[in-house]
Parts: sequence; C-alpha cells; structure tokens
Amino acid sequence: MVDGKFEAYCNSTPNIVADYRLGFKFVKDAFHVLLRVSDAVAETRIGGAQREGEKIDTASIRERNQAMRQRFLDKYAVDFTDAQNYHLVIDTDTLTPEAVAELIIRDFRNAQNISG
Repeated sequence: MVDGKFEAYCNSTPNIVADYRLGFKFVKDAFHVLLRVSDAVAETRIGGAQREGEKIDTASIRERNQAMRQRFLDKYAVDFTDAQNYHLVIDTDTLTPEAVAELIIRDFRNAQNISG
C-alpha cells in the first residue's frame, strides 16, 4: 500500500526530490542517483551520528546492508545496489554533502540539457 501511494504521488507530482532505495523501480521519468560509501567511512559516519544502540562495526554494517539487499531482492526482485538501475553513481567517501549535491545538480542539468 505504501509503495503504491508513493508511486502514484511521485509519478503525478512534478519537480520533487525523493530519497527512496527503490525509487528507480517506482518513479518513472526521474533522475535516479546511487550514493555509495565504503565500509570504513560508513562506520565513521554512523559512529559520529551517535545513534543509541546501533552496532557500528564493519561486520554489523555489512550484515545489515546484505540483509536489506536480500529482503528487497526477495520482495521486489530488484537489487538496489546495482549501478545499472541509476543514471548517476557517486562514491561519497571523500566528498562533502555540498560536493555531492553539486555533482547531482550538474549531472541532472546535463541530462536535461539545462544550463546555469
């Protein structure tokens, strides 16, 4: 039900930005971006967020990510980690959030032939 509402809303609303691992599956005529991070940097970033009770060691992060990937493969028959599902893939390890945003905007504009 949630996926259906998300799909209907996103496909009928112009000019929105959505953060959803399965956006490429549900949102048509969109610019899909995959942000990647290494395990080591993920561990540092998650640790810095200081979320209570969350395991932040590399093995736990890998296990959590693999479980999520498998759950989506089983339920939706898609792999959200497959770069072929996206228009742009960014390795965020050495980038600031601002630099990531600039890359996305630049590539989106190039894909849409938008200047400025």
